[in-house]
Amino acid sequence: MMKSKKGTEAVFVVVWVMGALLVFVIIGFFLSFNSRECNSNDDCKEDQYCGYDFKCHNHPVIVKEVVNYKFPTAAMILGICLVISAIIFRAKRKEKQSAPVQEYQSTMAYSIPPAPEQIQEEESQEEIKGN
Repeated sequence: MMKSKKGTEAVFVVVWVMGALLVFVIIGFFLSFNSRECNSNDDCKEDQYCGYDFKCHNHPVIVKEVVNYKFPTAAMILGICLVISAIIFRAKRKEKQSAPVQEYQSTMAYSIPPAPEQIQEEESQEEIKGN
């Protein structure tokens, strides 16, 4: 039936190599499993946990730092600055509103008719001066 033993010898060698690799993998698995310090948190002490490297680690201590900000003083300074800037802005705006109108009216070739209230005030002032 079999005329050549070379083909069967190659299969035999491959089976032996695969078997040896499988044995090494199984032995390596058991050695790594036995060298572990822990497999779950239950294997460690009460204040420790099992890490990804299968060793027991202490729980990290988290310290919460309380920071007290002093916002009232900053708010007062900001408020005072806003009030001062509003006063400066209002004073400059009043100067701009009053000055250009007077210059414009003095340079006009014709006069703007006064408002009715101004006419009544001028007439009443003339009557007071005349009496």
